[in-house]
Amino acid sequence: MESWLIRIDAELLKQAAIQLVTFLIYFVVVKKFFYDKINGIITKRKEMVAASLESAKSADEKAERLQKEYDEKVAAIENERIEIIRKAATDAQEVKDRIVGEAREQAGAIIENAKKEIEAEKAKAQEEFKDTIIEMTMDAAEKVVGKSLSREDHLDLINESISMFKEV
Repeated sequence: MESWLIRIDAELLKQAAIQLVTFLIYFVVVKKFFYDKINGIITKRKEMVAASLESAKSADEKAERLQKEYDEKVAAIENERIEIIRKAATDAQEVKDRIVGEAREQAGAIIENAKKEIEAEKAKAQEEFKDTIIEMTMDAAEKVVGKSLSREDHLDLINESISMFKEV
């Protein structure tokens, strides 16, 4: 009965030995001529990867430092903006207060001038009224009496008439 196992015969052993020797020769040749070159390439590659990682780490640190500086500058600019707005508001309030003060002074001066003009017009009107009353009184007295009165009589009549009009 034949088994399922591979039969090992002399030909198979011979081919296996040849392949083993060929492999060992190939291994020795590769090690002798190519191992140092391949190892150098691998080492250079490792160094390049390490340098790239170091460069990336350095770039990352630099980026973080720049981001921090940027954030500080933005904060400083924001503080400066707030200070400028605060100063502008203060200056605007001062200008407003000054303008309002000047307007109040001008309004006060205008009112004072108006009061003076009113008083002057009132005095002028009273004087004109007094003159008109004097003339009317003198005309009335002359018509009633039928003759001219003396200066003292005129003044007495005028003062009486003025007193009566003041009461009215």
